Amino acid sequence: MAVTKGHGNPHWTRDETILALELYLNSLDKTPSGNDSRVQDLSTLLRSFPFHDNFAKNNTFRNPDGVAFKLQNLRAVATGKGLNNTSKTDKAVWKELGHDTILVKKLATDIKNGLEIISEAPALYKSNSEHDEGSVTYRIHAKRERSVALRNKFLKKCKKNGELSCELCVTQVEYIHPDYRESTFEVHHLNPLNNTGKTKNSFKDLALLCATCHRAIHKVIRDRTEPTSLEDAKLLLGINAIQGI
Repeated sequence: MAVTKGHGNPHWTRDETILALELYLNSLDKTPSGNDSRVQDLSTLLRSFPFHDNFAKNNTFRNPDGVAFKLQNLRAVATGKGLNNTSKTDKAVWKELGHDTILVKKLATDIKNGLEIISEAPALYKSNSEHDEGSVTYRIHAKRERSVALRNKFLKKCKKNGELSCELCVTQVEYIHPDYRESTFEVHHLNPLNNTGKTKNSFKDLALLCATCHRAIHKVIRDRTEPTSLEDAKLLLGINAIQGI
């Protein structure tokens, strides 16, 4: 197999890994190479992800050899043989889904359908960076895994501790009527769900942010392609400077 030169490319997300897992589970007789048409089709699909627009300009990004290499990684996790540089995402996805072919197929279909929805959206929607939150990863996970009960309990806890305020910019939106103030806040997962997959979260895994800061920190996470702490986000967004810290 050809060696890929993917340095600088973002790590595979959980949704991308699920798509690769679907192909792996459908090819247990022989793990396909980069010359396989199915691998090439998956490469084309992955390169079309809307939140990878910048990286897709790079010929090494999710190319067929890279996809075939990911299949070998999944094979190594599944069999315990072969490559030893498998990622945490590979291991987590296999542990959760590797023995449930039906569920993998369903999730893969959801992901592909989400991409079709975005591809049919107006050009303005697709090109506006503020709408990157609507990418297939966020959209599918928001539908599938976010817990409304956990959010409500977290908001109730925050209100017990005093007035609601954003943990990044500390705004309390006092100009909003108290009856509607809560609606301006959003619950942020410190470790994005597309990295963790199905998981149990507690209050320590959450942060209360105003809608503006929530969008901003997700932009930081997308740019860095890794989870970002609140303190790092404050520094990168320039909030510390504004607050005189």
